[in-house]
Amino acid sequence: MARFNQLASVLSGLALLTSIIWHALILGGREFPAGLSTTLFLGIFAAWVPAILAILPLREEISQRRGLQFYNLVFDGAPLWMYMSAVLLLAYAFLNFVLATGMLTGSVSNHDPRFPRVASGVAMALYATAMTILRAAAIRVGPRHCHNGHRVPQGRDTCSICGASVAEDAPGQRPGA
Repeated sequence: MARFNQLASVLSGLALLTSIIWHALILGGREFPAGLSTTLFLGIFAAWVPAILAILPLREEISQRRGLQFYNLVFDGAPLWMYMSAVLLLAYAFLNFVLATGMLTGSVSNHDPRFPRVASGVAMALYATAMTILRAAAIRVGPRHCHNGHRVPQGRDTCSICGASVAEDAPGQRPGA
């Protein structure tokens, strides 16, 4: 599963790069082939199915998290640049929506001339988030836990939640379980 998540992360990254080009062309007043933009927008679903499947093993821990703690959990183990790009592109997608539409909330239909700008901004954010989740999942091979029972990804020696060191129990066993 780790190889699949790594491959899906790379594919999401390629889609992210393509959506950045799409967005830059739209901001520059250029046309982007309609079929390609539709494919990119629908490809978000193909990227998010494995991303959701990758975070399912964390559902118990996710239910105990609030706000940014959720992102800290599902992004834990991914490179910092991926984490930051996902967070910044989520913020940019919101700002882009406000700048393109002049409203804080609402919707834009696909017949609206502002739709390609809003859609490409959202696509960048969603592809970056899927890429980061999938990369983190590829790194989380085999559950490791700290002395307090929190999940710790491979390559880390301390828990990102409480700072405790990794438990030296048998692989996959939680302390006190």
